[in-house]
Amino acid sequence: MTKLQKYKAFLTGVTLLVGLVFLQSCEKEITVDMPQPDPKIVVEGYIFEGERPYVILSKNSPYFAPIDSAALVNTFIYDAVVTVSDGTNTDTLTFQPANESAYGFAYVKSSPTVIG
Repeated sequence: MTKLQKYKAFLTGVTLLVGLVFLQSCEKEITVDMPQPDPKIVVEGYIFEGERPYVILSKNSPYFAPIDSAALVNTFIYDAVVTVSDGTNTDTLTFQPANESAYGFAYVKSSPTVIG
């Protein structure tokens, strides 16, 4: 075996050893005690010129709270009075199905006319 072959064999062995060390994982379970957040209302939406505005209202939730469909549905606010204004005109938005929303519903202006 030549020096070059020995060197290649050595590098291959070191590479495999280092690879095995990195592939071996250690697990340690930790518990993070996060404080409960103060209740807040989250406002998400948009208003673009020439389009009707839409707004989604929800409540914040703890960072590590379990998320399922029931919990998600319970975070949304369905009975708010939402108004938008351009400083002169004011429109009230109603809660209804909205295709442009990722959730399928939002507070939107029922007529296609836009303030401003």
